[in-house]
Amino acid sequence: TLLMMNINSVDPVWIGSRGENQTELKILNLNAQFGFDLDYERNYYQILELIKKYDPDIISLQEVETNRIVNGYEDLTRFLSEKLGNYA
Repeated sequence: TLLMMNINSVDPVWIGSRGENQTELKILNLNAQFGFDLDYERNYYQILELIKKYDPDIISLQEVETNRIVNGYEDLTRFLSEKLGNYA
């Protein structure tokens, strides 16, 4: 099952079947918009809670980078990895 969503979307889009007798691998493909919401406020914890809510096996992040002045040189990938206890 693949869950594709934008951090500011209301309803995620599920791709693939979700039958009862099937093994499931949940992949979250997330456009994090550089860690900001629509009001240009940093939303690292909103992204973290979203990931926890869907509990994916694999997380694919888009629009995430380091060393940008606009986000204070913070690393969203490292933040999420440390908070979730995962590898980045």
